[in-house]
This record gives sequence, structure tokens and C-alpha cells, in this order.
Amino acid sequence: MKHDFSLAKMILIIFAIIGVLATVGAVGMLIMHGSMMGKMGSAVGMANDCRGMMGGRR
Repeated sequence: MKHDFSLAKMILIIFAIIGVLATVGAVGMLIMHGSMMGKMGSAVGMANDCRGMMGGRR
């Protein structure tokens, strides 16, 4: 049972990492689109707020 529990825990951690990476990638794409097109100021603002909450990385 302990082995199964640790395996399930590892799978959960992997899914969490994938989710975070997907979120960061989506935010990065939003920022890139906003700076290239210049018409998505509000979306870029929201993305910047999210990035600030996640640790302020660039």
C-alpha cells in the first residue's frame, strides 16, 4: 500500500508541475501577443497580475 500511495503522490506532483508549466506558458503567450498586437492591454494587465502573484518571474 505504501508503494501505491507514493506512486499516486508522484503522479499527482507530476500533474501539478505540468499544470503550472502550462499556465506559465499560456501567460507568456498572452504577454507576447499583447506586446506584438498592442490591442490586448487588459489581457496583458491580467496576465501581469497573475505573474506577480506567482512570484514575479520574467
